[in-house]
Amino acid sequence: MKGFLRLTFIVPFFLIVVGCGENASGSEYDELLDAVAEYHYDRYSGANFEGNARENADLTVWENGRYVRIGFFNEDDGSLMYETYYEIVADNIERKDGYGENAVMSKEPEYQEQMGEEL
Repeated sequence: MKGFLRLTFIVPFFLIVVGCGENASGSEYDELLDAVAEYHYDRYSGANFEGNARENADLTVWENGRYVRIGFFNEDDGSLMYETYYEIVADNIERKDGYGENAVMSKEPEYQEQMGEEL
């Protein structure tokens, strides 16, 4: 009977702990990066990308997600291609021009990811 009571209390506790830790491995920027990767992928749909766009991308985030840089790795030589800077304004994704890119690059990034792995 004691074993049953312990099990009755331990199992729900374990489920609560596991459930609360569900997003622990993800980034606070996951939704943003998925949206930017999809937008960027669609923009360069002439390129031959396969699978999840983030798994072949180099992503950098600045200022709480206001600015995002994305580029995709060339499967043949590993070089970065289609590198673009975006600014998120009122839930819209806007491409930055060269001047804006330079201003963003001088700042310290808050989050970086390559090929789906946080750096």
